[in-house]
Amino acid sequence: MIYIFLLLSFFLLALVLYFVFSRYQKKVEQKLFESFKAISFDVLQKSSSTLVDQAKSSLSGFQESAKMDLDSRKKEIEHLLTPIKEAMGKLEKQSTELERKREEAYFSLKSQLSTLVESEKALTKQTHELSKALKSPNIRGMWGQVHLKRVVELAGLLNHCDFTEQTTVDTGVKILRPDLVVQLPGDRKIVVDAKTPLDA
Repeated sequence: MIYIFLLLSFFLLALVLYFVFSRYQKKVEQKLFESFKAISFDVLQKSSSTLVDQAKSSLSGFQESAKMDLDSRKKEIEHLLTPIKEAMGKLEKQSTELERKREEAYFSLKSQLSTLVESEKALTKQTHELSKALKSPNIRGMWGQVHLKRVVELAGLLNHCDFTEQTTVDTGVKILRPDLVVQLPGDRKIVVDAKTPLDA
């Protein structure tokens, strides 16, 4: 922001100097022309050829001086504009670098979003498949049995020692097949049948 402000300030200063010098030169030329005209009119009556020669040499000297002054001012303006040109070059370089970095960040973000969308699609598909599988009574039953067995084993019980799975029991009225029968001391038993609630 400071570079732009300095650049605009130098540019405006150069324009002002140019217009001031241009007006100054026109006024000087106008005054010189008027003076020359008045003098030449007076002198023309006395000695026209001598005065014309003197006026020409005087005008040529003034023009040479004005030209030298103009050249020196041009050099000064160019000297003033050199740091502005350098600052503009640096600013353009920084702007290009920032644009390149922004594009790299944009492409990186786009790639990450693509990966995230793909992951979300895969997760949605797996969730749908799990939900579909859990609607099947056989899968639900197997899932409940596996988790029931894990709970009992985490409690420290051993299969075929402290509990048995899928034991067929004939009650006389009907045949039952519970998921788990836990053996307790005193020939007591706990019968467990795991169900998987889908409402939870």
